[in-house]
Amino acid sequence: AGTELYDGDEAELLDLVDRRLGLLPTGILVTWFGSQIAIPILSQRAAHLDVTLQLSTMPDRRAAVGGLVVDLQHPLLANWRGHQHLDLQQTYESGRRRFGSRHESGSTPDPQELADRDPEQNAALIRSMAERRWAQCRRFVDRIPATPNPVGNQQKPRLSNR
Repeated sequence: AGTELYDGDEAELLDLVDRRLGLLPTGILVTWFGSQIAIPILSQRAAHLDVTLQLSTMPDRRAAVGGLVVDLQHPLLANWRGHQHLDLQQTYESGRRRFGSRHESGSTPDPQELADRDPEQNAALIRSMAERRWAQCRRFVDRIPATPNPVGNQQKPRLSNR
């Protein structure tokens, strides 16, 4: 367990992260607002930059309203190189709706709190929150099939430390 930070050209970073995920044992990729922001943006940016990601996505019909148009109003389920995805924010929001705001008071970060932290602090906070509530979180893990890995795309990425 740990945190890796990358810096550089956007297309190279997308490719680096994709290949790095291919080298790790499969697990759960946990994000905060990932199904509504991070996953759609990463997918769109990769397509725009002509970078192939082994990222499978599909509309989250549990929350979709209307058609299957994917945008920021329609969350995505995801599987990135066999790593299932968990949007922790959706998990905590579901708990708040189910148990009332008292149940979750003080346990979810507000957007300003996240903005004021550095990426390593955010990663540690999100990991801690997922571990603390894992019994509730595990049922919200996206369960969609992974895209098969292409042959020859498993070379070890060059890691750069900041």
